[in-house]
Amino acid sequence: MAAYCSCQDGALDYEYASSTSLHGPGNIINAKRPAHRAIWVVLFLAAFSVAVWQITERFVAYFSYNTVTSMKVEFKDELDFPAVTICNFNNLNVSAIPANFDLADLTLNAGFVLDEATLQECKWRGKRCYADNFTHVFTSYGNCWTFNGDDKKRLKQTIPGSGNGLYLVIDVQQVRVQGSDV
Repeated sequence: MAAYCSCQDGALDYEYASSTSLHGPGNIINAKRPAHRAIWVVLFLAAFSVAVWQITERFVAYFSYNTVTSMKVEFKDELDFPAVTICNFNNLNVSAIPANFDLADLTLNAGFVLDEATLQECKWRGKRCYADNFTHVFTSYGNCWTFNGDDKKRLKQTIPGSGNGLYLVIDVQQVRVQGSDV
């Protein structure tokens, strides 16, 4: 260390080493015996090396963007069937629009209606279901109809497979809704 430090009063490196809050450089400069100076040099270099190593490790760990995903597989005999909502974007029956109309009333009265004409086929778990099994919901899309929307009477799915869920065939009645030959 003596080769790099002028160790004279007034020299910048001596001034820094003797006044810094880092204990190593001050003790290296102010050591009375060469053995004490050597011990302080070794301790300072070891501590500095460990600090550089730890900082490098933390940067590498941070920028590796590791994620931990834990999964738990559970087998249940029954699952809640989700609510299924149907909205027709062609939602207004042109023939039902009066000359003077209120948009909310118009949507409720002339909007998409789920009845036997629109719901051509409905099966839940292989058994026939009807328009009465759907509840009306008024949304920003107009009149919508929800199957299994009652939280008090949630339908349960107990048998897996595509033939055991909800099967629908719906006629959107495009010509009637748009009022033109499409």
